[in-house]
Amino acid sequence: MREVNKISFHSLLKMTFLFSFLLLSIISSAQEICDNGIDDDGNGLIDLNDPGCQCHYQADTNLLLNPSFESYQHCMLPPYDYAHNFDIPKPWQYAVIEDGGLYYYGNFSCTTDSANWVFWHPTIYPQDGKGFIGLAENGFPTNPESFSRKEYIAQVLKTPLLKGKKYTITFYTGQFVYEAYPYNLAIYGNKDSNTLPIGGLAAMAGRKLGCPLNYAGWMQLGNSTKSIQLDSKWMQVKIDFVPTDDINVIAIGPDCSLLVNFIKYFLDNVQLAETKDFHLQYIQPITGNPCTGGYSLQAPTIPNATFQWYKNGIALVGQKNTTLTIPDSSAAGTYQVRMITSSGCQLSEPYEVLMSPVLQIKMPKDTFVCANDTLQLGKNNGGITYNWRGLTDTIVNIYNSGSYFIAASDTLGCKSNYTVQVSSQNCKLCDVFLPSGFTPNGDGLNDIFKGSSHCPIAEYHLVIYNRWGKPVFESTNINVGWDGKINGLLAETGTYVYTVSYKNSNTENTNKIVSGTVVILR
Repeated sequence: MREVNKISFHSLLKMTFLFSFLLLSIISSAQEICDNGIDDDGNGLIDLNDPGCQCHYQADTNLLLNPSFESYQHCMLPPYDYAHNFDIPKPWQYAVIEDGGLYYYGNFSCTTDSANWVFWHPTIYPQDGKGFIGLAENGFPTNPESFSRKEYIAQVLKTPLLKGKKYTITFYTGQFVYEAYPYNLAIYGNKDSNTLPIGGLAAMAGRKLGCPLNYAGWMQLGNSTKSIQLDSKWMQVKIDFVPTDDINVIAIGPDCSLLVNFIKYFLDNVQLAETKDFHLQYIQPITGNPCTGGYSLQAPTIPNATFQWYKNGIALVGQKNTTLTIPDSSAAGTYQVRMITSSGCQLSEPYEVLMSPVLQIKMPKDTFVCANDTLQLGKNNGGITYNWRGLTDTIVNIYNSGSYFIAASDTLGCKSNYTVQVSSQNCKLCDVFLPSGFTPNGDGLNDIFKGSSHCPIAEYHLVIYNRWGKPVFESTNINVGWDGKINGLLAETGTYVYTVSYKNSNTENTNKIVSGTVVILR
């Protein structure tokens, strides 16, 4: 496939970008409200996921020099190739050799850059000061290996990153032109400070301008946790990482996913420091754990602040207290709290709430298996492992009657035990079967007393009586059972008598009438 060079691509894009700009102008005219769970500005990003709702991270120190690309040797020089422009904002430099030019260092102190930026996006300006960095990546979907370019900006560190220490890097990024393709950014590192440009001349000759992981010594230190979408605002990205070796040079740019189109984006205001220097805010758990649920969270202590809680970046509308109690039914997810004071806002670090799949197990105390059939009690769910009668599996299949002790455990270390009494029935008789007991305690396990059958049942009528012979429950639907309440109040524990009448709607003309007893256990 013939390569499209960057200069001609510029000309082509000038004819198509006007529509993108007009669309962005319409979208950006609305304002995102950050605490209502609604995409107010129509850009597909809700609440904390929208750049307009960010609280910004700031460290006391910075291991990087020229972090906002303000210092520069000269403005971009034609023919805009690597040799003339790769290290304009020293000590930064573009990390790969390009044969078609660079997308690109810019500074509003340069007349040409100011004019170009008005074309790129007239309503957006560098996030900090006058300088910024542009990066691009592109490839062909029909044959991505034939031309897959990924640009990176790199810096040799004056102070190396040390193995085993926790570091944080933040930077502002934006994708203000072209089509709206999500992309992820990553940070890479190398122990050898003489490894730039990545891959050297051989990389350009071999057309291997892809991920740094293709080359010896480079490792990915971390990557952004969310895809950055086309938007009309700068978004700050934060990446935490712990090097597994000492690092003397870093590179920032696209992750290693295979690109099948063209993306252009910008970076500004890069901070790199030990994580402790960012003064991050952390949520503390008050109660709850994955095995039991019952989570309650405590917001960081910020004097004179107002609070708003979020789940997966979307506001929990009305949750503005310093504590948050989470219903077990909807607990799993990532929580943050946004704290606003007169000096601005702070956002807590994400707190992940995990819920054991063991909590979702529904195991009856009393059931039956049809003769010559299989009863499946445990289902394959979320990494649960079952142990019973010397067997271990992700499902529980029962073939015979008996009493079964079943132990369930999951990858979180949560465990639960169940005892199930299984009787054998001749299901060809099309009888209605009812358990001998149930536990209506609201735990979702064996809470309802009702009939079951393998046949179509007609004229079903279940009546339950207390010990004085007074009816306390009736049902004419085999799928509707007794919840253990009388007039909305919990019934006393003990033994109750029932009668049930029914017939097989396909083969029987007369009703069967069966009576028995059921025990309420709590």
